[in-house]
Amino acid sequence: MLPDVAAAGDLRLAVWSEYVGSERRLGIIGARLNADGNTLDPGGIDLHASLNNLLSARVASNGTDWLVVWTDAGKLNGSRIAHDGTLIDAAPVLIASQIFNGSSEVAVSWDGTQYVVIFLRGFVMRGLHTTVHAARVPAQGAITAPELTLAQESANELPAVGSGPESSLALWRRGNYLEGALISTGGTITPLVFPTIPMTPRPTVAWNHGTFLVAAGFRGSFGDQIQWLQVSDTGVVRTPLSSFLDFPIDATKGSSTIDLEEYGDGFLLFWNASANNTIYVARINGDGILAEAPAAMGTTLSGLTPNFGAAGNLVVYAHKIGHATREIARVYARKVQSVAGNPRRRAAGH
Repeated sequence: MLPDVAAAGDLRLAVWSEYVGSERRLGIIGARLNADGNTLDPGGIDLHASLNNLLSARVASNGTDWLVVWTDAGKLNGSRIAHDGTLIDAAPVLIASQIFNGSSEVAVSWDGTQYVVIFLRGFVMRGLHTTVHAARVPAQGAITAPELTLAQESANELPAVGSGPESSLALWRRGNYLEGALISTGGTITPLVFPTIPMTPRPTVAWNHGTFLVAAGFRGSFGDQIQWLQVSDTGVVRTPLSSFLDFPIDATKGSSTIDLEEYGDGFLLFWNASANNTIYVARINGDGILAEAPAAMGTTLSGLTPNFGAAGNLVVYAHKIGHATREIARVYARKVQSVAGNPRRRAAGH
């Protein structure tokens, strides 16, 4: 359930939540995949987590190894996995405590120097009251960098993060609006100002060739849309000439997942429509222009988010198997070979 995936050179690591062994321990399992999505660890890699609730682990890579992070019982935990599938950390490492226990309120990326983990602290009482924080985790060794505060108490939720070699771009939703900040490798924080467009669900971000691409779903006057923006390494936000895609993501339900991945000189945009649980993919070029139209590529579970993960052109997702009334699912990997068709864009002034 709730899978994610990250690439390290020629391999990818997929992670998900699963009941383990005869004792039915709810844990986190990983498996390395080759470039075609075939598993190298048919028995799985047990991260030795013992969870209280089904949750979403997130994973990032430094190009060689991986860091898997998750929140549970008020703690932010992590486990580093080597390229050969062995655990660098024999037991999960405590990254931070007193964590807001949303089902997936954590995000992670690698900035060329360290892993950057975005998480929340706070509570729900007559509304959401949370602060946004960043922890920096080395590829190996003890965590020594001081924790960073990105946003003071407000209705902050749904964090995301993407990194380039100079900085990371952290995103989150405050109320119904997009917020964000650049974080340098040395820990300098530069708040960003985005257009005031009501958005939902979780935003997503990826970096390629000196530019961050940010995408989010929102419900506009023409219905559900996915909109994207470009952000330079210095924090300049601009709207590309082609910056949205009309597609039913069921934004008001909040159960859709959107993901961006670096691909060639541009990006692949993935999302699922919660009405039919279908995962779609489209290609955006380096100028932020929709280059290839959406194509369906799989069907995932309903009512869970994030409900798939992507690394480059490989997607992992859970799909129910067996009888329709049985709560049994299998994690699948699927590779994008080509995104065919003409882009669908609304004509200017329509």
